[in-house]
Amino acid sequence: MTHYHETNDGTGDLVDLIPFCSDGCHQNWCSQHNKTYTGWNGCHEHDHDEKCASCERIIPGIETDPERPNRCDDCGISVDSTDGLVTEDWLVFCGSLYGNGCDTTHLKKPEGFYGE
Repeated sequence: MTHYHETNDGTGDLVDLIPFCSDGCHQNWCSQHNKTYTGWNGCHEHDHDEKCASCERIIPGIETDPERPNRCDDCGISVDSTDGLVTEDWLVFCGSLYGNGCDTTHLKKPEGFYGE
């Protein structure tokens, strides 16, 4: 679930939402950008994948299509054909360049973890 930093204009209207994968990333970003951290603002759903403004990891959206073969079998985000891993059993894992690095996590798991 996504955390957001809200930016309001002088009248109090919301003008920007900055996405984060965690409250820790939200706090780090505020510190690095001289913004006031106003407290926990997480557990938001969003339709499509978003990138964390702090660590740049992909935050999966709720719009997943199980028929699409280019979704990571660990975290559910779209997998770019230039950054990912497909096993001989047709399991797909995202890479760390455009995704969350599930390919390296999969390579570290014991043999047979995914029924291999």
